[in-house]
Amino acid sequence: MTFLDAKYENTKELIFDAIKIPMKQPLSYAAFDENQLVGIHLNRLHPKSQFSELFEGKLYYKNAKLYIKENYAEDIANGPYNNQNANRISVLLNECLKQTGKFLPEDIKNLGYMKVTVIDPKYMGNGLFQYFFTESFKTFKEKDCNYFIAFCLANASAKMCEKMGMWSAFCFQYSEFKENGTPVFQNLCDGAIGVHLMMGKTDVAIKILEEMEKK
Repeated sequence: MTFLDAKYENTKELIFDAIKIPMKQPLSYAAFDENQLVGIHLNRLHPKSQFSELFEGKLYYKNAKLYIKENYAEDIANGPYNNQNANRISVLLNECLKQTGKFLPEDIKNLGYMKVTVIDPKYMGNGLFQYFFTESFKTFKEKDCNYFIAFCLANASAKMCEKMGMWSAFCFQYSEFKENGTPVFQNLCDGAIGVHLMMGKTDVAIKILEEMEKK
């Protein structure tokens, strides 16, 4: 995905904020090859008591719909960071998160949130993704999270989630995230059309992974 040449030095505060909650909760995983870090998988957990504040009181809508503004220029200008590109990313992701509550099922207990997975390209295809997912689902089950979510910005990650039995609750299309009439994010690397809120049932995902391990 092309984030308007959003370089690390301009978005590091956004990155640090994104990992604050996962780093405070003992729910994440890291993989090492001897002393070299080769992969991380960050998780969050939100008990039901936090839902009202996290999702602005908008919960369990029967016919939930994604609300999209015509223009996000003011939100971006008033964002929490001193860099416009960081604010653009922040506004899009926060807009998705705060509307998630409308799409949650009423029988939810606690919510698992797979925040991010990063693996060194040299270690791709060796089962790390499956390992991270398996351990995460076990943890979610132990913490009484009967549902879990992930936000997928690319097609590849959304398809991977579908293999775990997850479904797309909504898609915030990049073409509709506009700043003064112009889509903010364009020229996407894998043809992705938007941010998917992927949702899954923990028990279902565990069963799918158990079947995969038997093959």
